Amino acid sequence: MPKEIPTVATKRFAQRLRATRLAKGVKTARELARNLDINENRYTRYERAEVEPDLATLVRICEVLKVTPNNLLCETAGLGESFSEDIQMGFSEASCSTYQPLLSRGRLNENRLDATYYTLATKLGLLAGKQKADGLDPAPVNTMKISGEIYSQMRAAPFATIASIGREIDLSHASLEQQQEIAALVREIADLLRSTTDNKL
Repeated sequence: MPKEIPTVATKRFAQRLRATRLAKGVKTARELARNLDINENRYTRYERAEVEPDLATLVRICEVLKVTPNNLLCETAGLGESFSEDIQMGFSEASCSTYQPLLSRGRLNENRLDATYYTLATKLGLLAGKQKADGLDPAPVNTMKISGEIYSQMRAAPFATIASIGREIDLSHASLEQQQEIAALVREIADLLRSTTDNKL
């Protein structure tokens, strides 16, 4: 079987991953692999652009290196940008270069809201990516891009975005468990929005 030629996006991701690892003071791939609890060979294949990490591994890499997915996926994100360890990572509101740490917003409910947006966007991104790939598992980078777009839309107009979910993404192919998880996240967002609004009054 011929070796798969890496895409430009995969090569850039690999370069940013290695640069980020070194910038964060992790000198060897072995050390990071150990922190990720994965095989060293598996990790080095990410840095050689031979394979892409799955979504769960990508999130774990971001947690260990204390960066956002933007740092690894976007051209203009700076290596100094980081996220709070208390919340999940998010994507930039407008573009990859304008990310601001969620912690700076100063309110726990707003941080939780962003984390919930991200969680919902990730689940919807997986479904939308599979839908666009005609039922096949999409490339992780493509899934992350779709999730990022959904996250940005949700930050800008949460209710309008949630209302459009059924029109934009065919949820009929989602399992009952996935549908229940999505419904629970939508309820949580509504509760958090109400709570955040009440706190500002």
